[in-house]
Amino acid sequence: MLWIAGLSGLVGCAGTDGSAKEEPEASVPLPWIFEEETLAEPSLDAATAAAALQEGVAMAMARMAPAVFPSYEAAMDGQSAGCPDYYDYDGNVYWYDNCTGSNGSAFSGYSFYTRYDQLDGGDGLIYDGESLSGVARIGTPEGHVFEAGGSAYYYQAHHDAANDQDATYDYFVSIVQGSFSYDGPEAAGTWLAEEAAPDISFQGAYLPDMDARTAILDGSISGLSGAVEYMVFDALTVFSPAISTCPEEPGGGFSVRGADGYWYDVIFDGPTEWGETVERGACDGCGRLYFQGEELGEVCVGETEMLAWGVSPW
Repeated sequence: MLWIAGLSGLVGCAGTDGSAKEEPEASVPLPWIFEEETLAEPSLDAATAAAALQEGVAMAMARMAPAVFPSYEAAMDGQSAGCPDYYDYDGNVYWYDNCTGSNGSAFSGYSFYTRYDQLDGGDGLIYDGESLSGVARIGTPEGHVFEAGGSAYYYQAHHDAANDQDATYDYFVSIVQGSFSYDGPEAAGTWLAEEAAPDISFQGAYLPDMDARTAILDGSISGLSGAVEYMVFDALTVFSPAISTCPEEPGGGFSVRGADGYWYDVIFDGPTEWGETVERGACDGCGRLYFQGEELGEVCVGETEMLAWGVSPW
């Protein structure tokens, strides 16, 4: 008996005894989206979401990129001639090796490192900062180990007012994506000693003439305590009262995943851009908590650590 691929469900064939063969039933494709017969019951309330926000912001603000570099520099102190080997790729210098140096330091993997020192960006800003990316393991003669599996980048820039309509300010950016760890003394008290793997983008500005600040958080954080396991920031934005039409309430929002595995979303009504006007009726300091499209209540927040810094976030 011969079956022709692709036609077996459409064309019948005769059996070996000459009788007609019964055609197989056509299969019904499964749907891409399954509709739940009953909606899940939420296990997370507004008060829990508000507490999670405070904890998540504190954790995110503690995982800034500048903490990476003293540990990296300490681990790299053990390099010697030819270990590790350095290369140039389109003007970017990096090392790539698997070697043991003359003093016992061991290098494995690769790493790109760049330092910015009073770099004129051509946009009216002067930049200082550092960047590091790669997958590397560095062992020191003392037995300490630095490990990297991602990218860390930060810079700060200064802008002087050009006229009365302009403002003098300092601008800060920190981005960490991936895992970094070090067990040496340079990492003591930092998130590198915790072997964390954040995915956090921070932007901040300080206006000295008004002693005002603004900050934005994007990305995700894990390892929270309590009923929340995972948090995602969606342009969570705050402004000091001197430069905001709604200092009582953040802009943007965040989402949390509860221990039940479901996601809960919080949306705020505050400004997300400089000079944005917010209606006073919407500026009450509280966002709305949603679960599967249904509003559960209000998440009211006070001051967070997003603005709890002086002239610099690091």
